[in-house]
Amino acid sequence: MKKHKPKASNIPMVMVWSLLASFCLTLLGTAVLTFLIAGEQVAITAAPVGIVIILLVASITGSWTAIKGAGEKALLMGLCSGGLYYLSLLCCTAMFFDGQFQGLGVTALAVLGGCMAAVLLTLGTGRKKVKKKYRIG
Repeated sequence: MKKHKPKASNIPMVMVWSLLASFCLTLLGTAVLTFLIAGEQVAITAAPVGIVIILLVASITGSWTAIKGAGEKALLMGLCSGGLYYLSLLCCTAMFFDGQFQGLGVTALAVLGGCMAAVLLTLGTGRKKVKKKYRIG
């Protein structure tokens, strides 16, 4: 079976897929969190922690998608994916919340932490262990 060789022309599409994965997971997570808060199964005071967890998981998923799609340069792909996700969150904040940028430092740390976690999770995969042959005599 022929191994997939990544091309530079695939990188924009990989970034689109990673952003789409991050946003889908963000929307799904916030919908579940809202449902739990509305049903009074989770206290409203737990919302900030839940949002940070959602951002971490979405960032890990998006960065992992970018790293696996590109195939190489894990750190660059992970950080670019996280930067794109953070920039789009910043744009959504400017559009929907009239430019009230409180709490974006925590968001930036959550996204960066998720990106770095995805990079660290994918670093060891893909390497083959080479068995050394020893000669006797």
